[in-house]
Amino acid sequence: MSNLANFCLVLFHQISSSLFQKVLFCQLSCFAIFLGYGIGNLKSDKSQKIIEGFQIWIEAIYKIVTVIVKLSPIGIFGFIAKDVATTGVDKLIGLGQFVIGTYLAYAVLVLLFSFDCSIL
Repeated sequence: MSNLANFCLVLFHQISSSLFQKVLFCQLSCFAIFLGYGIGNLKSDKSQKIIEGFQIWIEAIYKIVTVIVKLSPIGIFGFIAKDVATTGVDKLIGLGQFVIGTYLAYAVLVLLFSFDCSIL
């Protein structure tokens, strides 16, 4: 396949996937608005059941997010271990310097904004 044909295929794929995402977002937004309107116009006992169902769904999502947050340090350790194994300890030292610099910047911000800012 020529470079021009390959370029056209990649360009068509990017444009079509972008359009699909925008159309899908628009459809989901309209559906959510109409669903909210429909639930709001139901009788209070029926709408209360739907709202309770949404609350159960939200609690389930919170449980999933909690598990992901608890397991994320293991994944981060795996990424750092692979990086250190392939590039050496120098990369880990650079990461440590970045973290220390970030914490120092946070400390400066806390010191600046924890006191009266009128002196600045």
